Amino acid sequence: LGLAIIYFGSTVITELMRVMLAFWVCPELSIRLSYIRWTEGKKMLIFGGKSFLLGVPGLIVLQTINVAIVGALGPAALAVFSRPIGLVRHAETFMNKFSHIFTPMAGSLQGQHDAAALRKLLLDGAHFGTAFSLPLVLWLAVLGDALIMIWMGPAYAKLELIALMSMGMFLPISQGPVVKVLMGLNVHGRIGMIGLLISLTVLATGFGVVEIVGWSLINAAIITVIPLLLVNGIILPVYACRHLKVPLLEYLRRAFLVPGLCGIPFLLTLFANRVVFAERPLLMLISGSLSGALVLGVLYWRFIVPA
Repeated sequence: LGLAIIYFGSTVITELMRVMLAFWVCPELSIRLSYIRWTEGKKMLIFGGKSFLLGVPGLIVLQTINVAIVGALGPAALAVFSRPIGLVRHAETFMNKFSHIFTPMAGSLQGQHDAAALRKLLLDGAHFGTAFSLPLVLWLAVLGDALIMIWMGPAYAKLELIALMSMGMFLPISQGPVVKVLMGLNVHGRIGMIGLLISLTVLATGFGVVEIVGWSLINAAIITVIPLLLVNGIILPVYACRHLKVPLLEYLRRAFLVPGLCGIPFLLTLFANRVVFAERPLLMLISGSLSGALVLGVLYWRFIVPA
């Protein structure tokens, strides 16, 4: 109850501050009941429904897996499983925040009928989406267990689990800007429905297979990752490329080549720190983070950051 009261109070205060800031930034803003128009409300409801549909597959997959883990392996196993999920979701949240600006940008370019600029926006979004998300998932895959060990204790630190979740979610996380571009073009409804159907099908198939081979946290992680990987990591960018007439090979080169090459020295640096400080997780975490940031900063300054 105490936590609920704190959450309620902080949320109310935050939203009131948001309203005050909105009126401060935009003093001409006026909100009145007489401004309501059903035609506009209908458009907003349809657009919001399609946007909500994009997030439904992940919600269904994660919550279904959580319930299944409790039923098959017990609440303690769910606690172990939830830590890597939580860290990966933080990386996903960061990318979502970064990507928000792509929706109005895409809508504005569509209004100008500038197809070339839209294609460039998609490619740039994919490029920087990979550049921002790849270091996050590599860091979690190599040092995530050290973080969990310090945070929760050694009983919760499962390297293979966090590595599988991190790398498996790389493509879905990195495609955040692509999702926002499709939303800006208002063509995200169909891919949302396709994603929901595919996720449900893969999830049901995965449950059938796991019931035969047996439940484990690794199997649960595989069932979690595969639907999101197929939908958000593969089908969604292919759909975006077809809609904007961007060659798929050009998209793959622009999105993954340079960030991927920059990620190799970063990954080797993290591994080196893991080997050197294998028995000292806190030092491994600090040294790996600092040296990895230094290596990545130099490479990104040279090859990623625009003039």
